[in-house]
Amino acid sequence: MKRIATQKNGFWKRVAINVPFVLMIALMIALFGGGLLLIFYSIASLFAFKSSMIFLILAGAGLIAIGAGLGLIVAYKKYFEFYNKKMGWEYPDAPKKEDKSVVDGKKTFKDYVTLPNVALVVLALGALFTIISAALGCINRDKWVDDTKTFMESNGYYSNVEHRTHKDTILETGTSDRINRIEINFIEKQAVIIYTTDADKLGSVNYDYYVKFSNQLSFTRSKDGTVTITESAPPVIEETALKKLFFFIFKDFDVEKQVLIYLPEDTKEDMPNYIEIVGENVIYAVTETPDESESQN
Repeated sequence: MKRIATQKNGFWKRVAINVPFVLMIALMIALFGGGLLLIFYSIASLFAFKSSMIFLILAGAGLIAIGAGLGLIVAYKKYFEFYNKKMGWEYPDAPKKEDKSVVDGKKTFKDYVTLPNVALVVLALGALFTIISAALGCINRDKWVDDTKTFMESNGYYSNVEHRTHKDTILETGTSDRINRIEINFIEKQAVIIYTTDADKLGSVNYDYYVKFSNQLSFTRSKDGTVTITESAPPVIEETALKKLFFFIFKDFDVEKQVLIYLPEDTKEDMPNYIEIVGENVIYAVTETPDESESQN
């Protein structure tokens, strides 16, 4: 039978003392799930990239997560003992644990195979894999580019995202080929319109952007003063299991999605040199001052 000392444990005290159980279980699920996913991806990476560095960093991270999850099980058991004591729960009929760790005064190998020791071994192995991966260059971005180059290029992408700039001279108002309109035809990218007072950018439209494959962005300027910016569809990737697993490496990060378009401040709407912006996926930023431009660079 168990006895509960309810008279000294109010409702809110019982709620508070149970919260760590929920948090530990949730964290254990996240660590074990994330660890197993990383182990799975580490094996898949061997077939996709044939890189020991990528395998070791993913496997190491996965083992560290699993080791931490095993450590939480140990913490859970410790907290459960504290919980019983704090709540005043007693189990007088529970069988007493016998010490079987010593046979003829000596410990056997099996006696060392305990949950805390297993957790430490898994953590140590994960740390070792991570250290070896660091020695192989995982902290160097260029090494990641080199190891994923073949996979990226075989699917029609550059081995590394390329940063580019482009400039169109506006010309004076009244001239036949002056820029009067900018048309945005984007699929995934986003145009960020920035009106600037920077002297280096006056008299022209300046573009700052990233591309991941050939002809991803194209700029055309017609005689009626219209600049058209078009985003091409990405290369068609063969639907294989590996390419589906690593779909995210073909996607742009948020910064890479943005196409920064710098316009002189006097080209705003209702200004004498107004340039019309047409299209979707367009946002307008605040006017940039020269000081702000220098700080971004």
